[in-house]
Amino acid sequence: MGQLVIWLWVPVVYGTARLPPIALTGYLLAMVWTADLFTAALRRNEVTTRWVLADAAGAVAWAVVVSRAFPAGQAASPRNWVLGRAGGHAPPSAPAGQVSRKARIPGARPGGS
Repeated sequence: MGQLVIWLWVPVVYGTARLPPIALTGYLLAMVWTADLFTAALRRNEVTTRWVLADAAGAVAWAVVVSRAFPAGQAASPRNWVLGRAGGHAPPSAPAGQVSRKARIPGARPGGS
């Protein structure tokens, strides 16, 4: 979620008219997806491999689609929100997919609340 929240200054400073509509739409969809993933993980006290793979697939899809919507030279600029999400996605998902079928949420107590 932190990788997404840090981008909020861009529409405020640059204005939404200067951004491709797919960038804003994708950003809103990514926020909803992240909130859903986070809620499901807290409710179940775990993140299954299926959720991790779906999140990784979403990160890759958003990176490709949103980056292609920007003009040449701006895809790697701060105006593109997918870069932080893609970079922040790799470290937590790698151990979750390799260590076990179910990755425990760091800091969560065993046995639920």
